[in-house]
Amino acid sequence: MNRKNIPLVMMLVTGAVVSVITYIRNCTVQEKLAALLITLVIFWILGSILEGTLNRFEIGRASCRERV
Repeated sequence: MNRKNIPLVMMLVTGAVVSVITYIRNCTVQEKLAALLITLVIFWILGSILEGTLNRFEIGRASCRERV
Protein backbone atom coordinates (compact mmCIF):
# COMPACT_ATOMS: atom_id res chain seq x y z
CA MET A 1 0.00 0.00 0.00
CA ASN A 2 1.18 3.48 -0.75
CA ARG A 3 2.14 5.18 2.51
CA LYS A 4 0.50 8.47 1.60
CA ASN A 5 -2.86 6.65 1.76
CA ILE A 6 -2.44 5.56 5.40
CA PRO A 7 -4.14 8.66 6.91
CA LEU A 8 -6.95 8.43 4.37
CA VAL A 9 -7.63 4.76 5.05
CA MET A 10 -7.54 5.31 8.81
CA MET A 11 -10.01 8.18 8.50
CA LEU A 12 -12.33 6.16 6.26
CA VAL A 13 -12.44 3.14 8.56
CA THR A 14 -12.87 5.09 11.79
CA GLY A 15 -15.44 7.37 10.17
CA ALA A 16 -17.51 4.36 9.18
CA VAL A 17 -17.26 2.90 12.69
CA VAL A 18 -18.28 6.20 14.32
CA SER A 19 -21.19 6.58 11.90
CA VAL A 20 -22.53 3.14 12.75
CA ILE A 21 -22.09 3.63 16.50
CA THR A 22 -23.81 7.03 16.51
CA TYR A 23 -26.66 5.60 14.41
CA ILE A 24 -27.15 2.71 16.85
CA ARG A 25 -27.11 5.11 19.83
CA ASN A 26 -29.81 7.29 18.15
CA CYS A 27 -27.76 10.48 18.39
CA THR A 28 -28.98 13.73 16.86
CA VAL A 29 -27.55 14.92 13.57
CA GLN A 30 -25.41 17.56 15.30
CA GLU A 31 -23.98 14.96 17.68
CA LYS A 32 -23.24 12.61 14.78
CA LEU A 33 -21.47 15.33 12.80
CA ALA A 34 -19.47 16.56 15.79
CA ALA A 35 -18.35 13.03 16.67
CA LEU A 36 -17.44 12.34 13.04
CA LEU A 37 -15.49 15.58 12.62
CA ILE A 38 -13.52 15.11 15.83
CA THR A 39 -12.76 11.49 14.95
CA LEU A 40 -11.63 12.34 11.42
CA VAL A 41 -9.29 15.08 12.62
CA ILE A 42 -7.78 12.90 15.36
CA PHE A 43 -7.17 9.94 13.07
CA TRP A 44 -5.83 12.17 10.28
CA ILE A 45 -3.21 13.43 12.74
CA LEU A 46 -2.42 9.91 13.99
CA GLY A 47 -2.20 8.57 10.44
CA SER A 48 0.15 11.37 9.42
CA ILE A 49 2.38 10.64 12.41
CA LEU A 50 2.40 6.92 11.51
CA GLU A 51 3.22 7.71 7.88
CA GLY A 52 6.11 9.97 8.92
CA THR A 53 7.46 7.34 11.30
CA LEU A 54 7.37 4.64 8.64
CA ASN A 55 9.09 6.95 6.16
CA ARG A 56 11.86 7.65 8.68
CA PHE A 57 12.38 3.91 9.23
CA GLU A 58 12.59 3.39 5.47
CA ILE A 59 15.15 6.19 5.08
CA GLY A 60 17.20 4.76 7.96
CA ARG A 61 17.08 1.28 6.48
CA ALA A 62 18.14 2.58 3.07
CA SER A 63 21.10 4.44 4.56
CA CYS A 64 22.20 1.28 6.44
CA ARG A 65 22.11 -0.68 3.17
CA GLU A 66 24.30 1.93 1.50
CA ARG A 67 26.94 1.66 4.22
CA VAL A 68 27.30 -2.10 3.79
